[in-house]
Amino acid sequence: MSDYLASPIAAEPPPAVLRHDAVAEAAAAAADAGVELRELRDLVDLEQVAQLYIDIWKGTPGTAPVSVEMLRALSAAESYVVGAYDGPALLGACVAFAGPPESRLLHSHIAGVAAAAQQRGVGYAIKLHQRAWALHHGMETIAWTFDPLIRRNAHFNLTKLGARPVRYHVNFYGALDDGINREDATDRLYLHWELTVPRTAAGEFRDAAAVLVSGPDDRPRTTLAPQAARITVGLPGDVERLRDADPEAGRQWRLAVRALLCAELEAGARIVGFDQARGYLLERASG
Repeated sequence: MSDYLASPIAAEPPPAVLRHDAVAEAAAAAADAGVELRELRDLVDLEQVAQLYIDIWKGTPGTAPVSVEMLRALSAAESYVVGAYDGPALLGACVAFAGPPESRLLHSHIAGVAAAAQQRGVGYAIKLHQRAWALHHGMETIAWTFDPLIRRNAHFNLTKLGARPVRYHVNFYGALDDGINREDATDRLYLHWELTVPRTAAGEFRDAAAVLVSGPDDRPRTTLAPQAARITVGLPGDVERLRDADPEAGRQWRLAVRALLCAELEAGARIVGFDQARGYLLERASG
């Protein structure tokens, strides 16, 4: 764990027992993943983070998701700039910064894990470390965005962590010239991870109406269910592979998921969970 645990506690922090439990859970997750989480200050470390992000997002120095200069500035301002190490090897990194003081919110801008370290629990260890760091600094919410079409991220964010989407943003970042986002709109779901609120289960949703499913040709199929109180919005099995094999199918999924989630959220529905087989679980507003 990093040395922030030895620094003074922020004014009016969340309950000490909650902070203590978060630190213990973060330490256990790091041990399970076989990594050490460290806050980064040195320029050479920040250069490694920038290169790691370039590798993960298949970009170039000119299209780096976060520049070394920006990392340096955020680190100097004592924002959250953390690396996950296995010995000398940097396996993952995360960068976040605070919102207005009254919001008690930490915005997690970017997190990534090297391909060779996938399935080790490194990403989970980073998020639990970030939660402990945020609670220590008196914050109660962590917010971030993710591509709503990527099934594994939806499962990780909504099911494993318990974060909840609060907004859908169309083309949030505009055009991005990297190997992941190129030629696709950067639609994002904006999440809140409430750190001091107990998690509630979404339920199995066996009675929910499926309004978006995948057809036999991997294209989206929509169904009207205006009277259903609970619905599911499905996703393609692996949209990243689908976009490479059939760009038009990927575009159709982007537009279909966008149309449904935007319309439902604007009408007052809430995304309350994610099911690996059925997709997003939504509860519509009553009345």
